[in-house]
Amino acid sequence: MERVKTLEAQRGRTLRCYPSKKAMKKMRQKVKEVTEPRNRLYWTMNRMVMELNPKIQGWKNYYGIDSFADKFLNKIDWYIRKRLMLFWNKKHNRRNKHSKSRLAAATADLAGLKKLAG
Repeated sequence: MERVKTLEAQRGRTLRCYPSKKAMKKMRQKVKEVTEPRNRLYWTMNRMVMELNPKIQGWKNYYGIDSFADKFLNKIDWYIRKRLMLFWNKKHNRRNKHSKSRLAAATADLAGLKKLAG
């Protein structure tokens, strides 16, 4: 589940909600399940983004209430972009699978990839 912290404020208490380590691990696992299989290399980036967006939107709806969670959600955003870059490089037979591909990021953004943080 999520971690909840209560902070003392001037007028009472403030509730902080952010993902636990276990929840973040599950999010990364679900992203990997979508992006890893080699039989999906024929998919376009649009289809991959269409598959990921509902999951991203669900996590954003659940954890995006508090701006305190942005620190944690940025890590998941980074992981999603890294997995999409790996997918793109595998699809296009690039030797260096971990190369920084601006084209992959631009293609994902054009396809309408949602962000968790912000």
